[in-house]
Amino acid sequence: MRLSARLCFAVGIAAATAGIGSALTPLIDAVLAKRPLFRASIQLGESAASDWLHADASALRAGLGIKIMPRFAAQEMQRDGAGQQVALYRFPLHYRVRDESGNMLIDQWVLIDASENRTLSRSHSERLETTAVTVNAIFDPFLITQPKRVRIEALLLPDRAYSADLEQAELRLFRQLPPAGGAIRFGLAGIFSGLALMLFGLLAELLPAAAVSAVRPAATAAASVRVFAFRPRTKPQPVLAPELAVQRQAL
Repeated sequence: MRLSARLCFAVGIAAATAGIGSALTPLIDAVLAKRPLFRASIQLGESAASDWLHADASALRAGLGIKIMPRFAAQEMQRDGAGQQVALYRFPLHYRVRDESGNMLIDQWVLIDASENRTLSRSHSERLETTAVTVNAIFDPFLITQPKRVRIEALLLPDRAYSADLEQAELRLFRQLPPAGGAIRFGLAGIFSGLALMLFGLLAELLPAAAVSAVRPAATAAASVRVFAFRPRTKPQPVLAPELAVQRQAL
């Protein structure tokens, strides 16, 4: 019984440890996904390219970080009329990623635009503030069927719509964050099942020991009681010498 209880406790520890590891995997992936595999400065009107990068993730995403100085601003259109002034910029970017075999993994034109799914007024005015605007954009993911080396190439064009000035720009390549729902559910199931097995093994180990310790004092007390038995004593008969016995018979 003790061997089974200890085995159950050990299995519970292993299951809980595996569950914790599975639950922490999405967190580790999220931290790694924020760290770019590649980053390099890019100039307006000039192409930039990376060296051959080893890609071991299931999917990658290109990105661009820019710091700009807008010249114009427009009013954001909202129902309550309390829309704020939005700095205007629009930088076209053409990028593509290919592997060492020459296969094109992705080839896209994107706009680094100020709207960001907001509705802006068509009329705009000169921006009086001189505060720089920092934009971090990440584009569509593309699959990596197997670990391979890839190369990213890009061309950033000037803002011909609003004449925003570019302070600096950085081309980036990120890992795509994998889905985390399955890993979290598996981790929680492992943690709860492991804790249950550990509790079952601990109880199976402690309950027999507690029962034995409860029986031992009772057995000791029973053994310490001494029972005294008394047998009735009979009165001894006198033993006569042979000659006295003959005389008694003669009389």
